[in-house]
Amino acid sequence: MSDEISKINTLIEKFTIAWNRHDAKEFAELFVDDGEWTDALGQHVKGKAQIEKLYEYPFKSVPKDVTLTIISVRKRIITNEIFAIDVEWKTAENKTPDGKPIPDRNGLLDLIDSLEGDRTRIILGHNVDYTTAYSRSDLIHDSKYTDAISNR
Repeated sequence: MSDEISKINTLIEKFTIAWNRHDAKEFAELFVDDGEWTDALGQHVKGKAQIEKLYEYPFKSVPKDVTLTIISVRKRIITNEIFAIDVEWKTAENKTPDGKPIPDRNGLLDLIDSLEGDRTRIILGHNVDYTTAYSRSDLIHDSKYTDAISNR
């Protein structure tokens, strides 16, 4: 069990390094060949080539100076070879496309990983950015909607 945890920690470390190097190819190599990824903007791609292509431009433009920091990692072993990982993250040095500084961002990575030999690789990943200009309560105005949520 501790060996699997060590491999998961190594994957998260490699994820952070690839992101902070802004290296689309290195980032894509963290995935299985037919891995799937949904970025913080909701763009979904499948396969290493598409994941790499998705990040080629952004890593050279808007987030090119962004630094990713991992806040916390929660791991759940589903089988001996499949893991679920939640990673809370924060980025600093964020800028608009025209170069104006913006506040730090934070969010959550949801990853499903596979143990392949001596390392883990991402099968499926979703990146959610929690940074918003409004809160959930700002969006909920209809009592029928809020009642439905509270009755779940």
